[in-house]
Amino acid sequence: MTIIEKQLIKSLVLNEITKETFLAHYPIDLSVEDRYILHVLQSSYQNRDEDALEYGLMLLPLDNFTESTKYVEILNKLIQADWHKMHEDIASLLNGINSPESVDALFNAAVVQYDYLSYDDTYQLARKCIKALAAIANMEAIERIKELSLYEIPEIAAYARKELLRKGFDY
Repeated sequence: MTIIEKQLIKSLVLNEITKETFLAHYPIDLSVEDRYILHVLQSSYQNRDEDALEYGLMLLPLDNFTESTKYVEILNKLIQADWHKMHEDIASLLNGINSPESVDALFNAAVVQYDYLSYDDTYQLARKCIKALAAIANMEAIERIKELSLYEIPEIAAYARKELLRKGFDY
C-alpha cells in the first residue's frame, strides 16, 4: 500500500474527504476489484503486517462487510493472531457480521491475555467478544457464553452473566 493510498484512507476515516472523493482518487477501483480489501487483510495476516492490517480494517466499511461472510474467515484468523494490537476492533467487526463461524474464534480471543493488554483490568476485549457471541446467539454461542460465565476472572464471568441475562438465559 502506497503513501498516497494511506493518506487517502486516513482522510476518508477522518471525514476530511467524502466517500465519493475517496473512490474517485483511490488508485484501485473498489467497485471492480471487489476482493481487493480481502486481499489486503489476507496479505497483512500472511506477512504479519500490522500497518497493512490497520488500513485494511479502515477500508471494510466501503464494502458493506456486514452484509456478507466474505471476511469472516480472515477476521477469525486475525482475532486470534498475537502479532498485532487490533483485536478489539476485529471483535467489534465480527459483532457486526454475526457469523456462527466466528464462535470459536471469539471464545478463544475472549480468554487469551495479550501482553499489550496487560494494563486493562476491565477486560474490554473479552467484553467485546462476549457481545459478539451474544449477537450470534445460536446455541453454540450461548454455550460458550455460559462457559465464560464460570470463568476464573470475575470481570469476564460478570460480562458473560450479563449477556446471558439479557438474552433470557440462566447461567
